[in-house]
Amino acid sequence: MPAVASLYFLIPLLAGKPLYSDKMGRVTALLYLIFSNNVPIHHLYMVNLPVYLKVLEEVLTFAVVIPSILNLWATTKGSKINLNLLFL
Repeated sequence: MPAVASLYFLIPLLAGKPLYSDKMGRVTALLYLIFSNNVPIHHLYMVNLPVYLKVLEEVLTFAVVIPSILNLWATTKGSKINLNLLFL
């Protein structure tokens, strides 16, 4: 959760623009809180788990990641990010 929160803070700050969709950020945070107890299992694909469980974990992971990436990408689209000490 700290990594996601820092992305939602730093990317708009570096882009010099407000977050593209505050509502989508809230929905993504809610999805993360709902699925956060199950999502870390996606690191165990090589463990002998049932296939349906692996597929379920993949779907839950993408349900959290895709809205977040699209929101952050739309925030940076068209902006020029200056490389400065904070960015490096």
